[in-house]
Amino acid sequence: MSFTPLRTARRSTVIGWVAAVGLVLVLVAWVLLRSVGAGVGWPEAALLGVVEGITEYLPVSSTGHLTVLSELMWPGADPGVRAALDSYVIVIQAGAIIAVFGLYYRYFVDMVRGLFQKGPGRRLAVALLAAFVPAAVVGLV
Repeated sequence: MSFTPLRTARRSTVIGWVAAVGLVLVLVAWVLLRSVGAGVGWPEAALLGVVEGITEYLPVSSTGHLTVLSELMWPGADPGVRAALDSYVIVIQAGAIIAVFGLYYRYFVDMVRGLFQKGPGRRLAVALLAAFVPAAVVGLV
């Protein structure tokens, strides 16, 4: 059995909730950055968010792009500001992860079910584990 995309009405509902959660996360992160004096305004926060949004679904490193961009925007920032910026990047990526989970939650549920019973998610779960294990071993070595 093949996987089919979410229906349009359901997808727009999921996208709406994911966007709302992402906006709240970005707002919270921005407030925290302002409180430590990192000098991040709305334009900078929006630019970091746009870069994350564009590069998250491309086969390139969104983390690398955010790291390079934050280094270009705040060169030589002191360690406290750098830590705050790194925290902001983590929160932005948390929003992207929530968005991915929101769009593909049905596949995650099918994979979990596939671990315990035969079904369409078992093949996907096995394929993901087969792809993950060698990468994890190489990463740990």
